[in-house]
Amino acid sequence: MKKNTKTNKTMNAAFLALFLSSLPAFASTIISDFTSTNFYLDTTSYAGNTGTATYTQDSNGITINGPVSISDLFYGNFGNNSETPQTLDLSGYTSFSLLMTLNGGTNPNLPFLVTLKNADGNDAGYFEGYTTGLGLTPTLVTLTYMPTAGTFTSAPLTALTSVAFFDFSWNNGGTVNTTLYNLQGIPEPSTGALMMIGAAGLVALRRLRKV
Repeated sequence: MKKNTKTNKTMNAAFLALFLSSLPAFASTIISDFTSTNFYLDTTSYAGNTGTATYTQDSNGITINGPVSISDLFYGNFGNNSETPQTLDLSGYTSFSLLMTLNGGTNPNLPFLVTLKNADGNDAGYFEGYTTGLGLTPTLVTLTYMPTAGTFTSAPLTALTSVAFFDFSWNNGGTVNTTLYNLQGIPEPSTGALMMIGAAGLVALRRLRKV
């Protein structure tokens, strides 16, 4: 009997682990892509760059191809024209990422900085990313929240309620051929979703304890 009880507990522990691992993860949501339909690329933004890379926008997004230098950048606003930027409430997201590809280059591990700006043009949040591990398959690059960037201080994620502008700048130099497809975020789970997962976990734990 003891042997069967031990076996049952082991089986139920395995069941609980499998059950919890099968619960749906909160998937990324596309906030905006970088096509001309949803993002206005300011062509004057990269005119003064030191590097000679080209910046092109097409039906995929924005492609940067060629030599880049530290602090080279591009920027623009959400929406399809500069006169009426689209304002986005991003306060409900817990993290952000960029869908990108990399088609070769002399420095495959380039760091970059993303700055989100409010509708008034003031900096709202700073995020760091790297092209490390990118290839021809579109891959999500995690944007790490930076509380400070130089002398500037980021607003907390919950305060990103009126984001309108997106700046992208390189933190090192090299030669790249990379495409930015879209900006994605992981929504903060709703109270109802958290309660549902918690209740499911409790049911599984009670079943385990009864054995």
